[in-house]
Amino acid sequence: MVDDDLIYEVKNLKKLLRNYFKDMELRVCFLEISNIEDPSSHAFLDAITYPKGLEDEITLYFKKSLSEDMSDWSENRKIVDTKKY
Repeated sequence: MVDDDLIYEVKNLKKLLRNYFKDMELRVCFLEISNIEDPSSHAFLDAITYPKGLEDEITLYFKKSLSEDMSDWSENRKIVDTKKY
């Protein structure tokens, strides 16, 4: 189980990155990868920047790409929309 302090720190990091890139007219897409079945494994957070105004296209691009290449994602096909987080 992840503790509340870690969740707070990750949310804070995302907020800082959004604000940093906002001044450059860029937006950030975060990809989070973890293995909850193995508590000793690490989680990864990637931040991908893209030009302002492409939010809808970016969402469709990633969903389409993941659904087309299910061979790499066969163990976990679930895509979690984390906009509310």
